[in-house]
Amino acid sequence: CTVGELTCIEEDYYLNDNCDLTKDGEPNEVPPDNDICSNATVISNDQLGIVQSGSVEGATLDEWSSNCSFLQVPPGNGVWWAIKGVEGGKKLKVTCSFMDCMLLTTNSTLGECPSMLLCADAWVGREENDDLYYRLTTQEEGIYYVYIAPTETFPVSEYNLLVEEVQDVKPTMAPTTIESAPSGPSGPISSANGNGLGTFFQLVLFAVMYFSV
Repeated sequence: CTVGELTCIEEDYYLNDNCDLTKDGEPNEVPPDNDICSNATVISNDQLGIVQSGSVEGATLDEWSSNCSFLQVPPGNGVWWAIKGVEGGKKLKVTCSFMDCMLLTTNSTLGECPSMLLCADAWVGREENDDLYYRLTTQEEGIYYVYIAPTETFPVSEYNLLVEEVQDVKPTMAPTTIESAPSGPSGPISSANGNGLGTFFQLVLFAVMYFSV
């Protein structure tokens, strides 16, 4: 048989990437629609507050770099989401469940989906259930990319993504979830997995304030 003459195949065959037909093979996995940055699924104002579910099954290997001092998720077999059309000055929380993610951005000089992405100016932290989140204030005409890919810590294929508008909340002296330093290049940067030092300094500050009264 040749490709296209499927009527003469009496058993299960699969079409490989090189167009050969082989018996007892595995069917080619179709990449997700948002497999590459230029096909990123867009989240705009209308989708804020809606949980998006997806999978990285079949995703191809990505090649990108950034100016971030740490990579919560390095380039891998991931998928892309884009936060676009959200007016400047909005306070957003981006939460990734079951799988970690990176929040990246670009500018008018670099254009959309450059090979070198910028680290978004955001705070990164982790919820008690291990969900990773970023908190940011959007820039006028800003474009933000959420890159989701499996890691050794979270080697799964299914994920949830939630981008929601939040209000400014003054942190307590000992919050349940400690937010790290900003993830952008303008200040100290740390991974979302090592935020205990922040609690120590907050307790010291509280003690100084209490005993000085």
